[in-house]
Amino acid sequence: MRQEITLYSGNVKTIRLIEKHFADTSFTVTTRQGTPDSADFVVTTGGLQRPVEVFAAQLGATPAVLPEALLYLTGQAHHRGGLTLVGSDRKAQTND
Repeated sequence: MRQEITLYSGNVKTIRLIEKHFADTSFTVTTRQGTPDSADFVVTTGGLQRPVEVFAAQLGATPAVLPEALLYLTGQAHHRGGLTLVGSDRKAQTND
């Protein structure tokens, strides 16, 4: 049985990193548009900045920098049975 990694992002670099990393695992990566009400992690390919940390807090998530956090995310995915990831590019959609 394949477990799922749900990724909310439109950032091509983020999508490629996640899909490539989880390609040879038991996880299926599903990319979605929009922003969920909650998430496990907010992922970014840049350094951690205050707006990313605030966005993660709003979603009840932990910020994670890619590609450095990929192994950690894999461990968490196995532990939790899947993950909901939100790209930091989604924060612009939540700020009016």
